[in-house]
Amino acid sequence: MLSVRLPKKLEKKLDSLAKRTGRTKSFYVTRALAENFDDLEDVFLADKSMEEVKAGGILLTQDEVEERFGIKS
Repeated sequence: MLSVRLPKKLEKKLDSLAKRTGRTKSFYVTRALAENFDDLEDVFLADKSMEEVKAGGILLTQDEVEERFGIKS
């Protein structure tokens, strides 16, 4: 079970869509997450990685990664 607070405007749009189509709000929220989760994950993990690099994290070139981990391209 998950509870989510939505901005009022978005909640009204979701409620309206659900009523007009006869589907549940949960259906649309689940569908939106399923279709966009991978993209959201990529964006936010990339942002986090960039923050770590800016804070002094290790930054390697592709050649350095391949050498360090024994990867041959």
